[in-house]
Amino acid sequence: MDPFDCQGADDFVIPAGVSWSITGATFPGTYLPSSTPMTAINVTFYNDAAGLPGTVACSYPNTPPAADVAGLITVDLTSTPCDLSSGTYWVSAQTRMDSAVEGQWLWNGVTVGFNTAAEWQNPGNGFGTGCLTWTDLLTCLDGDPGFAFQLTGSAVPVELQRFTVE
Repeated sequence: MDPFDCQGADDFVIPAGVSWSITGATFPGTYLPSSTPMTAINVTFYNDAAGLPGTVACSYPNTPPAADVAGLITVDLTSTPCDLSSGTYWVSAQTRMDSAVEGQWLWNGVTVGFNTAAEWQNPGNGFGTGCLTWTDLLTCLDGDPGFAFQLTGSAVPVELQRFTVE
């Protein structure tokens, strides 16, 4: 079922003068009726590249969910937080499920995009959308323009940070 492997991403902005240490993420979603809960999820934070997900800032492949309440997935990143400075970034949630055996998890959408529209890609074109690389979600699929997610952690004003150079 590899042609159906797909990935969604949505952007968020860290305000000027602040850095974030992301220690957790929650992704509301829904399992299709015959699905079994996922055993792992790939969570990736991307740098922004002119309005698209660009280079990887932090990656958490094959991460077991800390909690899964009927598709509401919570991921614990406290052992290796994702530390990001001011700017625009993208977060991606990609389940590790074989749809022929386990079914599918669908990431819940939001009706109003907070920044730019979410992006989606299906490199194997199993869904026949032609969206082989990052493309505006609504160009590829019917639905909402963004994905629902929550990031947790701490924010630190840049002027209060301490650095040690050795």
